[in-house]
Amino acid sequence: IVFGVRIGACGLSLITLWMVSRRRNTPVFILNIICLVLLIIHSGLYLQYLLGNYGSVSNYLTHFYLNISLLEMNTSVAANIIQYLIIISVKASLVFQCRVVFADWQLASNIVTGALLMVCIPSIGFWTVSTVWNSQQILDASKQDNPMLLRYNWVPITAQLFYASIITVSCLVFNSKLLFAIRKRRVLGLKQFGALQIIFTVGCQTMIVPTVLSFINFALPESSPYGISALTSMFVVISLPLSAMWAS
Repeated sequence: IVFGVRIGACGLSLITLWMVSRRRNTPVFILNIICLVLLIIHSGLYLQYLLGNYGSVSNYLTHFYLNISLLEMNTSVAANIIQYLIIISVKASLVFQCRVVFADWQLASNIVTGALLMVCIPSIGFWTVSTVWNSQQILDASKQDNPMLLRYNWVPITAQLFYASIITVSCLVFNSKLLFAIRKRRVLGLKQFGALQIIFTVGCQTMIVPTVLSFINFALPESSPYGISALTSMFVVISLPLSAMWAS
């Protein structure tokens, strides 16, 4: 159900984004489209994973994976790689959006961009290592657990922490813009934002919901990949077009 919801939600967001966007040649628009398309592909691959031998009750209870076909292994590895590409695309989109927020303030734009890149670069390294180890474990069906993952289990946890940190920094940047806009309108004597407008902006356009979900997902590192983790990915990707509208 979760992955069907992800496909439907991302499909609707993709159509809506394409219809309402006028500047389709900007890096943010292209990255947001890529994120939505990749999440749809990932959801489809994971549905095939769940409906195959990997998701069967007998294999789940006995941890017997010798009956897994090469096609199912390749499908699982492909889903793993697509998830890695989604994370990179999300980070790139957030970096560009935060830079747009401070487009008129070059110093702040450079500082925020540099800070995000300092978090993104090691994060990509951790995700790369984790993705490679997971793929090796999938391809070696005779082993239940990759010894590297058991010995260095802090690597995927650290990768999740970096990912949650990037989303949190972006959330703080977007909310800072909202507070600055409210203060500026008050100083200039312009019409103030209404309560519903502020609630909508905070709830939908400042990445507050993805931030909360990402830390819940980090606090539950052993959670099901088709549970809170899948919902977190969906809310992050769907929130990108909305936060891009607010950033610009």
